[in-house]
Amino acid sequence: MKLISRKGLVAWLFLLAGVTIPLTLSGCSSTETKPTTKSERSGSEFMLPNGSVTTAKLAKYASGTDNIADTAITTTKLADGAITNQKLAKDALTSDRIKDSEVKTQDIADVNVTTAKLANAVITTAKIADLNVTTAKIDDGAVTSAKIADATIATVDLSDGSVTNAKLAADAVTSDKIKNGEVKTADIADLNVTMGKLADSVVTNAKIADGAVTSAKIADATIATVDLSDGSVTDAKLAADAVTSDKIKDGEVKTGDIANNAVNNSKIDIDSVTSDKIKDGEVKTADIFDGAVATAKIADLNVTTAKLDNLAVTNAKLASDSVTTGKILDGSVLTADLGIGVVTNSRLSADAVTTDKILDG
Repeated sequence: MKLISRKGLVAWLFLLAGVTIPLTLSGCSSTETKPTTKSERSGSEFMLPNGSVTTAKLAKYASGTDNIADTAITTTKLADGAITNQKLAKDALTSDRIKDSEVKTQDIADVNVTTAKLANAVITTAKIADLNVTTAKIDDGAVTSAKIADATIATVDLSDGSVTNAKLAADAVTSDKIKNGEVKTADIADLNVTMGKLADSVVTNAKIADGAVTSAKIADATIATVDLSDGSVTDAKLAADAVTSDKIKDGEVKTGDIANNAVNNSKIDIDSVTSDKIKDGEVKTADIFDGAVATAKIADLNVTTAKLDNLAVTNAKLASDSVTTGKILDGSVLTADLGIGVVTNSRLSADAVTTDKILDG
C-alpha cells in the first residue's frame, strides 16, 4: 500500500477532479511512495482507507478501461439501451441470447428461410398460397385419411363395389340406407330380435310355445281372481306372512289357532296390559325400557352411591361449585386440568416457584 503526504493528497484529489493547479507544492506528488514502517512515518502522512474514493470523488471520464477490472461490469451496471449494434462483436449473439418469439419478419433477410430452417410439420394450410399444391408436389401414397377433409369424398369419387363390409364403420348403415323389405331371415343373426325390436301386440298366442310363459314372464300383480280356479290357492301356494289381518274374517281366530308363545310384544296393543295383568315381582331390569324411569318415577334421596355406575357422574351432572377441596383426591389435579392463567400469585404458596419452574430469558 502506498502512503502520501497531506499535501500530496490535496494535489491528488485536485487531479481527480480535473482541476489544473497553477503552482507547485513542495513535496506534493500523487505518486510519491513513502516508507511503510511505523518508525519512518511522520504525523503528516496517512493511508487512504478502503472504499474512501466514492463516485462523488471521481471527475467525469476519470476512469478508463485500464481502471475497470475484468468481468466487473454486470447487467445491473448497464443502462437500458446501452448495448448498441457497434458494441456487439461479430457472431457474439447466439440463439440463447434472443428472447423467444422476438425475431420478427422484418429481422429476416429475404430468401433466407431455407428448407433446413423449417421444422417438421410447420407448414400449415394458411402458409400455402391457393392452388399451389400441384400433383407433382404430392408423393405417391402420401394422401392419407388424415390429409382428406371430412365429408369431401363424394359418390362420384367412389368406384362401383369399392365400399366393402370392412369399409363400413360400426352402426354406419342406418334404416334409411336399407331398401324396404330387403332384410330377410338369413340377414338376422340368431337371438338378435330383442324386445326393443318388437312392435306392441305383435306376439300373439300362436307365436308362444307351450310352457314358454314362466313366472318371470308374468308381470307382477297381473294374475286376477278370475284367472284362478276355485280351490287352486292351497297352503303351499301362500307365501310366508302372505295372509294379513284384513284377509281374515273378524272373530275367526280362535285360541286353538294361536300357537304357544305366539302372542309377543308386537301383538299386544298399546296400554292393553294393565297392572292387574302383571304378576307381582315379575318386572325385572330387562323388562324396563332404557330411559323409561324418569325423575318423577324415583323417590327423593333414593339414588344412593351403590346405584351409580362407575364414571356415570360426568361434568354435566355436577352443579356449579359442587366440587370442594375435600372431594378432590390429593395429587389428582394435573397440568392438563388447569386452565390458562388460572394459577395466580395468590394461589402459589411461599417459595413454591423454584429456578427450574422459571422460563429462561
